[in-house]
Amino acid sequence: MALSFCHEHAEALGALLSTRSTQTNEVNRCAALLPALVHAVPAARAIALVELGASAGLNLLLDRYAYRYTGEAAAVRAGQGPVRCESAVDGTLPSLAACPLIAQRVGVDLDPVDVHDEDAVRWLTACVFADQPWRVQRLLAAVQFARRRPPTIIRGDATTLLRELDGDRLGGAHPVVWHSLVLGYFLESEQHAFTEALDGAGAAMDLTWIYLETPAETPGLPTPQSARRIGGIDCALVAVSYRDGRRAVRQLARADAHLARLSWLASAEPSRVQPAARARWR
Repeated sequence: MALSFCHEHAEALGALLSTRSTQTNEVNRCAALLPALVHAVPAARAIALVELGASAGLNLLLDRYAYRYTGEAAAVRAGQGPVRCESAVDGTLPSLAACPLIAQRVGVDLDPVDVHDEDAVRWLTACVFADQPWRVQRLLAAVQFARRRPPTIIRGDATTLLRELDGDRLGGAHPVVWHSLVLGYFLESEQHAFTEALDGAGAAMDLTWIYLETPAETPGLPTPQSARRIGGIDCALVAVSYRDGRRAVRQLARADAHLARLSWLASAEPSRVQPAARARWR
């Protein structure tokens, strides 16, 4: 049946394949980003969230979504809104009673998706596995939500942007650089260049780098050796902190690519969380 379909629509498929490439925006990865932010971001600081490989920028709106984590203990819920992220959790998450205040949010992508472009959204939807309709529903709900107030997405190269990162433009907000399953598409030499760019930025100002990547595909990132033992397609959630010019790297969790499950490894308590520095859910 599949071969017959391809033969019947060969011309249309050829045109499609020559002009399109895989493009995804997995909203459920916010279920990893949220506890990582709570755990890794300094207390008493608003943040400037920068997502690399942002696609349509849907993950930049994580503080406006609802969350449900299930495990052996009672379910944990956080936030509210028309988009709900869900994950089965092993381990004890940090308290998610409040989300860090996001003062600025910006995405970077070589080929950003405009949420108002119906054709682009259809292709984004087509890249979701056909046998997982719940992911399609979540994606479309996030697109509809983003259309009310879409985040800023810059067309450009991530490494170049990092080299130009300027703390003076952030209005005093703590920069958080985030990406998920993006660097696996880079050559190893490009991954090292990316890391060097972040090291350079971190030498000039305090910042936090959070990523969810497959260790086997990202040898150029500073993933801890313990996380590099992760095999197959599982990912490591890693926080890299630059403070006073020094770099500290810590694996926070292990997860699958779509965050159906999350194994939290880090301490349950972030460092001295001050409620005044945290934003209420909106």
